Amino acid sequence: MRRHILLKHSKEEEVKQASNLSKGDLDQFFEQIRKAGILKYNKEEMRKEKPMYERKRAPSRAASVSSTEEIVICGKCNGTYAIQFFGRHKKLCIGESAYVPKALPINLLKDSINEVSRP
Repeated sequence: MRRHILLKHSKEEEVKQASNLSKGDLDQFFEQIRKAGILKYNKEEMRKEKPMYERKRAPSRAASVSSTEEIVICGKCNGTYAIQFFGRHKKLCIGESAYVPKALPINLLKDSINEVSRP
């Protein structure tokens, strides 16, 4: 994904500024871009009758059809995770912050998207 962004979006201002970042900051930048892309994709999927949600890690083949009850969005970083991995993410996301991330069910976001799109 890094290569794609650096090659295909090199003219964008954010990407130009990212080239001056240190390794750690660059990793954080690409992680933020990834989360924003997944969230954007999931918002588009919510409008469909049978959405196929994306998340950071792909589900195993046995659980390839993901239930909407199994997917949550982090209230702090907007990352999309399977509910069983959210506890692990929460420890990483909290970092040195005083804000404790909350798991928001994807259905909650779906309801708000549907209310906005109604005439």
